[in-house]
Amino acid sequence: MSKTPIPPDPGHTNRLLSLTASLIPFVTPQGEAYVTIRPNTLSPTAHHLPVRSPRLRTYLIAGFFANFHESPTPGALRRAIALLEAQAIHSDAAPKPVALRFLAAPGALALDLANRTLASVSIVPNAWAITHDPPGAFRRPVTLSALPEPTIAANPAASIDALSKLLRLPNRRATLTLLAWLVNAFRAAPSPILALTGPPSSGKSRAASLIRSLLDTSPAPLHTLPDTPRAFQNTAFSNPILAFDHVHRLSDPQASALAQLSAGGRYALREPGAPETLAHNLTRPVLLALSNPNCLHSHAGLRSHTLFLDLPPLHPENSLPASELHAAFERLHPDILGVLCNAASVALANYNPAAAPNEFTAWAAAAAPAFNATPQEMLAAPPPSPAPDDLLEQALEPLLPFTGPATDLYEKLAPSLPLHARPASAQSLSQTLNRLPNITLSRSQTNRGRTRILHIQKAVYTSPAFPPTAVNPALIPDAPPPLHPAVPDHPDRHERRRNHIPERDARPHQSPSPLLVLQSAQPEQMLDGNILRIHDMPAKRQVRRKRVAGQGSQEQVDRDVPSLSAAVFTEWLSNRPPEQQSPNEETGMLGQVPPLAPKRQRKQRRHVPRNHSRRPGQPTESGMSD
Repeated sequence: MSKTPIPPDPGHTNRLLSLTASLIPFVTPQGEAYVTIRPNTLSPTAHHLPVRSPRLRTYLIAGFFANFHESPTPGALRRAIALLEAQAIHSDAAPKPVALRFLAAPGALALDLANRTLASVSIVPNAWAITHDPPGAFRRPVTLSALPEPTIAANPAASIDALSKLLRLPNRRATLTLLAWLVNAFRAAPSPILALTGPPSSGKSRAASLIRSLLDTSPAPLHTLPDTPRAFQNTAFSNPILAFDHVHRLSDPQASALAQLSAGGRYALREPGAPETLAHNLTRPVLLALSNPNCLHSHAGLRSHTLFLDLPPLHPENSLPASELHAAFERLHPDILGVLCNAASVALANYNPAAAPNEFTAWAAAAAPAFNATPQEMLAAPPPSPAPDDLLEQALEPLLPFTGPATDLYEKLAPSLPLHARPASAQSLSQTLNRLPNITLSRSQTNRGRTRILHIQKAVYTSPAFPPTAVNPALIPDAPPPLHPAVPDHPDRHERRRNHIPERDARPHQSPSPLLVLQSAQPEQMLDGNILRIHDMPAKRQVRRKRVAGQGSQEQVDRDVPSLSAAVFTEWLSNRPPEQQSPNEETGMLGQVPPLAPKRQRKQRRHVPRNHSRRPGQPTESGMSD
């Protein structure tokens, strides 16, 4: 009896290929392979996935187990993915662009709704509609949530006013600034940073969450500020809008990363599982909720490209509970989304890059008719709100010059400062004064160091960036008396400790010395003979480092500090009035200062080499013994 031949069992690779027949592979203009998954029993939501992504591997493993009740082998999974990648790269279809939420095509825009179907909003000049065939594809990370379908608002002006009241915007100028920033997000192009400022507990975090949710709903709408540029890029890769909360300090790398993301750029990133890095466009709208508005003060370039919305204080009578606030936002969301889509279509029809200094303002002016505004109103962005340091400096100016403890200064400044610009304590005020650029601050201690006295005056020094100004002698207060004027030099350390004399007050070179003003001034602007002009910064640094005030003669100055040439010294001598001429012109001002005390010589110890291998009575290498 002949045996019936058993048909060969198809391997795991053939079974996987039968599952991948329903996938539609394509390639992006950057050369990355993608597949389109239509809704089915395993994936009720249609989406696009990179071929080398872990999510596609999980989809293939789940489909294989649902059909054959076993898991595929790793080799079969690698061969199936390699075949899908080859089909995508070498297909005859034209490359299809892939975007995140916002897609900009020539003469058209698209907004991904991220719902169960491949629905998106297609925007063309003066028209928009919901479609299932966008000009490109959208990728959907797990951080992306569905947007409601936009509706045509019966009264767009009423919807805009309701949004302004919900976000507690102070005036119409701030409302138009917010709308211009939101409409510009459709272009996926560079845009300025939007910063929310205000006193503590003014609802900045809640407003930032609602503003991002208007165009990009996410389960986690707010992020903490990353530390490294790579972390910024990873956050931008999965989020179409970046909203950072509680920003109170910005380092130079963080400010640079924010400027690059808002200004636009392409970065080389490698997705998990991908064999090589690919260029990705990571231009993102950036939203900051600033708990400390002064953090942008030290980054002038970033501050000049930032739009500020100053929120008023939050009072109990005008605040809503979180549940009522989100319910009102959900009712208003479709109408506002429809107003923004209509504004983007109007901007496409009226856009003229030559009508404004930059693309952002030109796009905002083109969308002005949709908001019942004029282009001039859209171009008038609100000025930056003053930083807390600026307010502190303005309140401090009438009190200068000031000499006294920090507690007295805090009591005088507290009534004239707003709450968000007021330091928390007198100690915090003393630390804040260190970074004010237009004042000169010095400190001294009394009562054996228990009380610290502040000496504050307005800065009178100039720099090459500013024109020289005359120095008024009345503005320069007398130097504080030395802490221990009659204390002799005690070389013995224990004796100084017994008399409670600090180490810094026992040194002879700490005695009072003539005033040295480093200023680029004219000869007639000199105060008196105790001022020496130094024209270059190297000489200034040499003076500080070498302490030329303690040298004995001009020859020592020329030898130790070549930058202070004899010509400068001679010019200083010739410009003094006759009554200030010194009888000894050879030494001049520097000769009046006592020289440095001679350095105490350390006793030299005789170096005696030790021979550990030699014992008493044992002969040395020379043959001699002890």
